[in-house]
Amino acid sequence: MGESEWVVPDETGWRVGGRPAWLHTIVGPETTAYVIDPTRSGAVAEAILGIDYEGTMIHDGWSPYDQFNDARHQQCLNHLLQRADAMAATATRLSVFRAGWPSCYEPAWICATDTRQERSAGMAWPWPAAAWRTDWPT
Repeated sequence: MGESEWVVPDETGWRVGGRPAWLHTIVGPETTAYVIDPTRSGAVAEAILGIDYEGTMIHDGWSPYDQFNDARHQQCLNHLLQRADAMAATATRLSVFRAGWPSCYEPAWICATDTRQERSAGMAWPWPAAAWRTDWPT
């Protein structure tokens, strides 16, 4: 998996024999890895991908993924929207920002939803789970 163009790592808590454990999942374009570990450590992703992984990681904001310095990082859209909603809800002194914020991210949400539906319908979709944009101004 360490050579995959993109991966989507995630982890979820559950119990094994009544004891806490974590199911770590890493999905790639051709392979999916599952590891059950007693910890939520980032060492699991490191063992599967290698710390020098250079592809795109599409993930939530869990900080252990930040240790992959050579990877490109793409926040998953749902987590990004949750954070945007939380920011808008607490923007009490910035009423102009608050009123305009949904209009900023709504087009991205519509585009992502349409793309997902097209892919589910079997339409051609030439990009990985998230396309990485390289032309952002610096």
